[in-house]
Amino acid sequence: MFVQALAGYADTHLRKQLDDVAFEERPVQYFLQIGKDGSFLGVIPRFTEVPVASPKQKKGSADKPPKTRLQPELLSVPRSPANRNSGLHPLLGSDDIKYVLGPGPWTKASELENHRDRHEAFVELLRRVAKETRDRALEICAQFYDQPEQVERAREALAKVTPGSNVALFVFGQPVTERDEVRAWWRQHYEASTAERGAGQTAECLISGVVGPIPSTHAKIKGTSALGGQPAGVSLMSFDKPAFRSYGWEQNANSPVSSDRAMAYVLALNDLLKPGSQNRKDFDGVAFLFWLKRDVDIDYNSLLEEPPSDVLLDKARAIIGLKNGAWMRQEERNELYMAAVSATGSRLVLRSWSSMPLEDALESLLGFWEQLKMQPLEKDKPPRAEPFWKLLHALDREGRPPASRTVALRRRALEGRCSPLGYRIVSDVLARMRADKEKRRDIAALGLLRLCLNDLHATTGKGEPMPAALDETEPPQHPAYVCGRLLALHDSLQWRTFDAAEEAQPNATVADRYYTLMMNSPAIGVAKVFDLGRKHLSKLRKLDAKSGTSYCDYFTRRICELEEHLGGEPPVQFDLHDKARFALGFYHEKAPRFRARKAESISTKLQANSNSTDEENQ
Repeated sequence: MFVQALAGYADTHLRKQLDDVAFEERPVQYFLQIGKDGSFLGVIPRFTEVPVASPKQKKGSADKPPKTRLQPELLSVPRSPANRNSGLHPLLGSDDIKYVLGPGPWTKASELENHRDRHEAFVELLRRVAKETRDRALEICAQFYDQPEQVERAREALAKVTPGSNVALFVFGQPVTERDEVRAWWRQHYEASTAERGAGQTAECLISGVVGPIPSTHAKIKGTSALGGQPAGVSLMSFDKPAFRSYGWEQNANSPVSSDRAMAYVLALNDLLKPGSQNRKDFDGVAFLFWLKRDVDIDYNSLLEEPPSDVLLDKARAIIGLKNGAWMRQEERNELYMAAVSATGSRLVLRSWSSMPLEDALESLLGFWEQLKMQPLEKDKPPRAEPFWKLLHALDREGRPPASRTVALRRRALEGRCSPLGYRIVSDVLARMRADKEKRRDIAALGLLRLCLNDLHATTGKGEPMPAALDETEPPQHPAYVCGRLLALHDSLQWRTFDAAEEAQPNATVADRYYTLMMNSPAIGVAKVFDLGRKHLSKLRKLDAKSGTSYCDYFTRRICELEEHLGGEPPVQFDLHDKARFALGFYHEKAPRFRARKAESISTKLQANSNSTDEENQ
């Protein structure tokens, strides 16, 4: 269960915060420094310069310093025990600037009364706690607010701050929120307020199974602004509309969770979603969260982003090897969790949730990268898979495909063939190939097609497994794969004919002209390509007779072999997966010819340069 796994994360990684839920880490932009006599001493900015991540680097910018931005520093401040969207609920010693200083340059005309009321509530709370605790720092803060001219000086010093900035009162060289008396008072206040909100509602907690008080609302989840959520926070469990209620249960009585377990899952989500988290990766408005039940010495995040290095591969295989070990029967297996979340307004949306043993997840990840491998154009290099970001560019020009595609790829990587890729991935890749002919040689795009076809074969038995490279020893079986190879062969035939005649290559090759036609209407496309191929063979035969070469015999034999494998007339049209087989057949036949052509071209240039150098020396 999703919230149970989150609560377990908090128990393991956030034990200190769980033990002191009355406080939380929040960005505080400024300290308002107050003297012993209650006078305003100045403002202390609290920002750290951090580099801005840039996925793309422009040409010529390698020597330029990286871009940076100012990020506010975190501070442990009181957590509100109530929803602050309604009513007056000030925090003690540190709050939004409208609470700390009231109306100012950051206040709109329509917000004057709102900011004045919140400021009065903040000062009243501070004076009450100063009187109850007799804390000297709080008494000095109360003395500061008794001097309107000093408060006005502080407003002038902070006149240019961004609305919504947080300010903490700073006395005796430390923020008042760090004083023991202040923290002890707020803990008691928080516990009493929480107990009061949960009074009268008793139910069995969905997470722990313990029967006890149930709060009507849960704390807000932060860090979702980039996902479509409100800056003030969102809720995972929310039943504030009549349509969301059942059997007359109000608010979170529909999903009863005890106070401590509710705080645990909120703390976990806030930690996983916080900026710079290693457990979070965003794609097109969806955040993917990953974490382990127990930490191990393996960087599974790298395994999700790119093919594993040799070191990482050895570590993964070692963990997989322990899968059926004897110790597994005595110790609970480790779990890998993945959640895909987005936000809409005030609610968090769970788009996907996966939970699986770590060994199974690693096994699926290694198989995922293995099935994405394709033979590159470099003949001396082994088949390889491209990193995850290139897979996204194979689906969308800007590398930002619909979120559903990214979710499908992530689930396929972790869950293996239990979540096979479907028609949409194939359709998107083929659409990119039709629009951009360079994608017909793109290893990332072709690897995705191979993965989809092999998933189809493994789950339904349709078709046959697709290899990473052309296998000359295994005769091709599927007509679509054969048609792709035939088109690539006729394209090479055209190039060889023009090269032997020492003529400039045409602007539009056979593949450029007939790739889409042959993929959509193979019967028509094959007829046109064969007709053009006969003309090229006739011309090449005459050139062979003059030069003593046998290119024509080679191409005639190859075309006849593939024509026999085709087994008669090609079908009238291909389905979506047949089109993918056509694309792979074209690349498999084209890749070795492309490498040979490239090598031959380099050799010719070197020979020409050598001849010209000899002539100059003579």
